[in-house]
Amino acid sequence: MAVEQYITDEEIEKCQKEADVYAKELEDDDILLINVGKYGFVMLQYFQPLMEFDNVITFRDSRTMFERLWEEWLFTRLIKISEEKEFKNIDYDDIFDSLTIERQKELMDKKVYFAEKAEMNK
Repeated sequence: MAVEQYITDEEIEKCQKEADVYAKELEDDDILLINVGKYGFVMLQYFQPLMEFDNVITFRDSRTMFERLWEEWLFTRLIKISEEKEFKNIDYDDIFDSLTIERQKELMDKKVYFAEKAEMNK
């Protein structure tokens, strides 16, 4: 019986680069990325002691994985900012809009940084 592969070798390589780039950044955010071989990459999120992870998401293409990791990174930063400013019941867009143009640019430039580190355009 042939072993079926659900992700190409090229995508495994691209996803691994992304996982390496984001791993350190997401380490404190309860997000873990795991290479599960022929099945792709799995993102485990929101660990509950004595239970399990609340979210388990499988990726088989690097573009989708990159965008999801970027969103998680950005949203986590926005939540931290809202806690510092003691915002209550405010959504991500409003938090982002409350920032200075310089701070907004700093956050958005991080996406370019991640893309370059992960060699997204190669």
